[in-house]
Amino acid sequence: MNWIDAVAMGAVSLAGVAAILRVVRRGTLADRIVGLDALLMTVAAGVVVFVSTSGEVRFLPFALVVTLLGFVATATIAHFVEQKGPE
Repeated sequence: MNWIDAVAMGAVSLAGVAAILRVVRRGTLADRIVGLDALLMTVAAGVVVFVSTSGEVRFLPFALVVTLLGFVATATIAHFVEQKGPE
């Protein structure tokens, strides 16, 4: 692992902590949705950094599935919140 991989993993870790804080902190439903979406994207970014560090390319489809799942879930929940109206 070189220094670039270490910096990338540190940045992904900080992003994960920030996303968890956004979900746990009291806020609106939309804030929590954005936090969960950011957490899923952070997981995908962590997998990509792991793949670049280790060379195990068999984990790349997992990153793709997590990213697509996050997009579909966020769009679905946003549609639900829009139909429900502001609280």
